[in-house]
Amino acid sequence: PFSKFSKKWEGEFMKDMEMLRIQPPDVILRVTEHINSICDYIQVLIEKDVAYPISGPKGGIFFDVASLGKAYGKLGVTSQDSSFNSNENDSKRNRADFALWKTAKENEPHWDSP
Repeated sequence: PFSKFSKKWEGEFMKDMEMLRIQPPDVILRVTEHINSICDYIQVLIEKDVAYPISGPKGGIFFDVASLGKAYGKLGVTSQDSSFNSNENDSKRNRADFALWKTAKENEPHWDSP
């Protein structure tokens, strides 16, 4: 059911791009067509202890940025002030850790978690 919804809006997007005279992409990737690969990769990260699960409504699978040592943030500016990540999840190991997979909310399309 959600794929019909997605395809409808993808079509609308393509029409808009055509009206703006933007060439269509050579390849269209749809994340929903790669869920199994994504779950497999996240499972590898969990096994390597660079990702970890958090349960509850703000839960999911989070990447542990500390596992990268000083390498994390080298390519960008990272903020360490108190405004960093205002929707912070208190269960994260580090406030810079980010979600690889979020717990589904009620009535959202969802897949089994890695």
